[in-house]
Amino acid sequence: MRTITVLHLSNKSKLMFWVIFLQLKLILMFKQTKYLKIVTKAPLSIPAEFKEKNTAVSTKKGNSLELECSADGDQPVTVKWFKDSTPIDKVDPLRYQITDAPNNDGTKSMLTVNSADVKDDGLYLCLAENSFGKDERKIRVTIIEPPPAPLNFAVQQVWSRTVSVSWAKPPESKTSILSYIIRYWKVSSPGVNDRLHEINVSSSLNLHLIKDLEPGSQYESTVIAVNEVGSGAPSQKISFVTGEEEPSGAPVDLHAIARGPTTARLAWRSPPRNTWNGKLLGFYVGYRLVDDYKTPHSFKTVSIAESNSSHHEYFLRYLMKGAKYSIILKAFNSAGSGPESSEITVETLSGDVSNPPRLFVSTVTTDSITVGYSLPSGSNKIQNLDLHFKEGDDSDWREMDFFLENKDVGEYTLTALNPDTIYTIYLTASNENGVSDPSNIIKTRTVRSHRDNFAIGSIFDGSNGQYGDSRAFVGVLSIIIAVSTIIIVIVIAFVYVRKAQLEASTKPNFEFALATGTLPLNKSIPNFGTERRFTDPENTKPLMNGTMTLDHHANQYPVSYSNLPTENRHSKMVDPSHIYDFPR
Repeated sequence: MRTITVLHLSNKSKLMFWVIFLQLKLILMFKQTKYLKIVTKAPLSIPAEFKEKNTAVSTKKGNSLELECSADGDQPVTVKWFKDSTPIDKVDPLRYQITDAPNNDGTKSMLTVNSADVKDDGLYLCLAENSFGKDERKIRVTIIEPPPAPLNFAVQQVWSRTVSVSWAKPPESKTSILSYIIRYWKVSSPGVNDRLHEINVSSSLNLHLIKDLEPGSQYESTVIAVNEVGSGAPSQKISFVTGEEEPSGAPVDLHAIARGPTTARLAWRSPPRNTWNGKLLGFYVGYRLVDDYKTPHSFKTVSIAESNSSHHEYFLRYLMKGAKYSIILKAFNSAGSGPESSEITVETLSGDVSNPPRLFVSTVTTDSITVGYSLPSGSNKIQNLDLHFKEGDDSDWREMDFFLENKDVGEYTLTALNPDTIYTIYLTASNENGVSDPSNIIKTRTVRSHRDNFAIGSIFDGSNGQYGDSRAFVGVLSIIIAVSTIIIVIVIAFVYVRKAQLEASTKPNFEFALATGTLPLNKSIPNFGTERRFTDPENTKPLMNGTMTLDHHANQYPVSYSNLPTENRHSKMVDPSHIYDFPR
């Protein structure tokens, strides 16, 4: 700011000075105002420009993707899209939808993808341009998808009720892993799985203990990574078997019946399956005299074979006659034995009964088994015999009573049996004092049915290690080979006859063309039409060696040097001895 100082002026002079000063100030203000108005009214040129130059966008796989580019500037403003430096219309014009909307400030362009995919991931560029300039905007697009499967999923250590598993982080995950899900299930039998279990594990861990498993059981498991999109693909499936523990359940439904003066037949069922804690190997049968309660039970081991049956039985022999016994059972596996069953009692028979007979197999067919027996000494006291048998793993025995024929040796035939089935058989003898101990127990299999003999597998029966009846198979195979040979011979004969017929039908045509000189140069391809003749003797070959004449009714007819129209004449020839075919 400037200050004017006036010295030694009269009041009149001072007044005139201030009037002039104010006038000058007003003039100056007027000029400034006029100048500003002129500048404001002057035309402006605004180039295309983006206010935001760079941005990043992310979306989940499968969601819609929308990218916006709003450019300011004088119209017309055009916007072009690029993906990874390639024009968008050359990438996939059908996948990307572009919409431009001009407005007062410029142009708003939208790029839309209805369902985003991994291939939409990349760097997008908007190029805006008008008559006064151009500008660009970059958009980094990231498509978030579920994470890949974790790597190296494996079992570290296994106990009876716990297992330790580990895994590695999935590779090339664009987003951070939020957690892991461990899935596991029990395999009850091949192809049959129990309920699915899931455990959520923190993303910072790659080792976990799966607890509360069942001993001696097979399990399968996978692990899955989770991010903000959702669950990814499962890892490779692993399988493991927990360690065994002693059975926690006892045999059930135990009962016994005397089968002679020194034998008792025991029958029972396995403990509940969920109490086996492994694979049952057998049972311990404990017995002692009831009155001798201070003496511990003596045990016999009963091994069980591979079978789906839960019913079991055992003949407890060499007991005391007419004595009462206490019986208990315990199941066992590789880890040890389980709890005892409920105690039962059985009393052997008293009296002078017969000794047990001896039993053997005589003949076996598809539906019958003939057994032979021999009676012990003193068989004159035996009143009748009882044949006991059962099929396969059945728990129920069937009995057949038959009277003796005053012979020490005899036979009996079981009929109406099933083919290829195992039967268990034993024999008892009865007299006035009771039933004897059982004979030796035998097992035998009925013969396979005839329709099954056609199968290759019937030649060798792996179940019993014996060769089956292969004669039927060999006979059928011989018949098949013979019939096949006859068919092949018939086909060859038919082809040969047909070929001969074709050659016979084409031979007259070939000889006629050869006689008339109309045979094509390529003699391997029959062509019975006409052929152009050349007058130049140096460029043509003679039609035939020597002069060909035709003798017809004692007249000589020379062959014309022109083309012979052969189609109609040839199509009407029937007699192969025509003069044109066989010139004389």
